[in-house]
Parts: sequence; C-alpha cells; structure tokens
Amino acid sequence: MVDPVPTISGLAIRHNLPLHVDACFGGFMLPWVEKLGYSLPEFDFRLPGVTSMSADIHKYGLGIKASTSGSSVAFQFHLVTSLFRSAGGECGTVPG
Repeated sequence: MVDPVPTISGLAIRHNLPLHVDACFGGFMLPWVEKLGYSLPEFDFRLPGVTSMSADIHKYGLGIKASTSGSSVAFQFHLVTSLFRSAGGECGTVPG
C-alpha cells in the first residue's frame, strides 16, 4: 500500500506548502519494484509538490540512518543540521 502522495502533492502545491515524504522501506524498494514492471503511483520527486524525502536505506542500502534528500540544492541546505554517532549508528538531526 502506498499513501496517496499524488493527491497530497496537489494539496501542497495549492496551499504553497512543502511536502515531506517519509518513504521508509518503500523508498528503497519501490523503484526496483517499478523496474520489474509493476504499476505504482508516483511517490517521489517526480511529483512537483514533493520537496523532501527520507528512506530507510540503512536497512538494505548500507546508508546512514535518517537519509533525507531535498528537491533542490537550496532546500537540501536546510535539511540535515548535524550528524552524530549513537549505539544504533550514525544519525542526522532535522530542524523542526
């Protein structure tokens, strides 16, 4: 099940709001599922209202925890403000 991100993207655009998609495990797996030929709703930066995304790529993609990306370099500047090590690995803090 994928959340109705296209609908929410439209609302974000209409109300001039940023939209963060917490894609969790699907953020890592759905692009590969799509490449296998399955039809999926768009959920990522292909939608004009999506301004940032996070995916749990640390589970299978060997990335750091809380991996987040922005839709533009200017927006990415505001996403991760610090990086620290914990017992669970490396984590970034996000403003807000």
